[in-house]
Amino acid sequence: MNRGFFHAVLIILLSTIFFIIPGQTRAESVMDRYLTGGHISFGLLEDEITGTSKFEAELELRFRQDGFSAFIRGSNYRPFAFHTDRFRLQKRGFNYELNDDWEISGGDYSIIIARGAALNGVEDRGIDRDAQLDGARIDGDLGFGDLTLFWGTHKSDRMDYYLSGVNSNPRLESDELWGGRFELDFDDLDIGISYIDATTSGFMEQESTVMTEFDISWRHDNFDLYYETVFFERFQPEGLEESTDGRAHLAEVIYSEPGFALAGSWVRYDLADFDYGTAPSLRRSDIDSSDAKADDETGYRFDMRLNPDSWNGNSIRLLYSNLKGIHDEVREFENYFIEWSSPSRGDWVGTLSYDRIEGILQYYGALPGTQQDIRGTVEGPIPGWGSFHLFGRYTNLKNDFRGDDELELGLDWNVTPEFTVGIFREISTREKEPPPPGISGVPLESPGEWNSAFVSWEPNPWTEIELKIGSHRGGFQCSGGVCAQYPPFKGVQFTYYRYF
Repeated sequence: MNRGFFHAVLIILLSTIFFIIPGQTRAESVMDRYLTGGHISFGLLEDEITGTSKFEAELELRFRQDGFSAFIRGSNYRPFAFHTDRFRLQKRGFNYELNDDWEISGGDYSIIIARGAALNGVEDRGIDRDAQLDGARIDGDLGFGDLTLFWGTHKSDRMDYYLSGVNSNPRLESDELWGGRFELDFDDLDIGISYIDATTSGFMEQESTVMTEFDISWRHDNFDLYYETVFFERFQPEGLEESTDGRAHLAEVIYSEPGFALAGSWVRYDLADFDYGTAPSLRRSDIDSSDAKADDETGYRFDMRLNPDSWNGNSIRLLYSNLKGIHDEVREFENYFIEWSSPSRGDWVGTLSYDRIEGILQYYGALPGTQQDIRGTVEGPIPGWGSFHLFGRYTNLKNDFRGDDELELGLDWNVTPEFTVGIFREISTREKEPPPPGISGVPLESPGEWNSAFVSWEPNPWTEIELKIGSHRGGFQCSGGVCAQYPPFKGVQFTYYRYF
């Protein structure tokens, strides 16, 4: 029997066993005693555009007893419809608390140095980016400061397309990173220093990069101040004489009091592009629809929030960003954003925002242009019929040569606390980017309409069943400064999820 088929049958049988347990009953006492988390899920997907049909399954178990915890995850899950994979062990790891001050972790683990400009090694399953390390780390409290030592290797699954990512060529050596961090704590003042040595392959020959990071944070009354800088020293393969040493800066200031908060951020990258180092992006107020590249951003951002008691629950957020490219400093980028949130009136609540971007729009082949967005949401009850969540977005795009309009509308209807129905519609007069390279037979999306619907049922707090049908556009999705491009989709997707 095919091993993949056997695993699929096993997952279905296990999920059936969990499902037939009465609605408000958790797992048996043995499960409660030894397993403190985990889930089992499977899905069926049929994509008409790429001609992809696949079964996806995942099982994750988490164990904890005294100061020891561990997890294991097996899956053939891939977020892109056109990706297929065999069922295999994907993740495993452990953490052991030696005492109140020291602990050791092994296997697959996440690590963020300071605020990520030097090292941001996390797993982001939403865009299929995995920068976790496979190795070991030690964390301890020395009394006068905290110490972290780490080592790990990494090679991501093969990806067909990335705007930014980590080593994805199976023919190259695994990336290897090691280093440490020491942080002094003086009540209101923290000082940190980190050292990281990385040997990476990327899409070329192996390259060695050494990073030295310094950061300082100070808290006093209503103020929080933070500054971080990273020095990148690269050792190029033999024959390359051009210097690519770089530096990154990140500064933040926050002032807050009841009813008022003001935050300012400044970032600059100089030849500091590194797959594992990505600080929070300032490029957009909404990172999920931005195109962020860490090595091409410098500028500042102000974020103000107002909700004084005299406003009776109303709140306003004002944001302004001014950025420009490093390698091409005429590539300026400005973002104006304002959002109003209503007070809660029983079960009623709403938001309304205006977002304006002036700068280089990738939508038009990296030409100067303007994008304006108006977004709104409303939530409220339907007497005798549950509650609803209505959301929408109108976008106007234009430059010196053309203009386009886009409209998104969606409605989620919670018929009962357990049963939800949703519909979504998108209309656009603009052509979108082509699908990722390597995906044949998928034409450039033309102006058109996309419609989808879903039904979701949660019979208990630990089980969810969902059916989606319809189509959605292709395009970019970003998270934490890293972006991937999704192809368009048209078809049916069924998922079953069980937490225990």
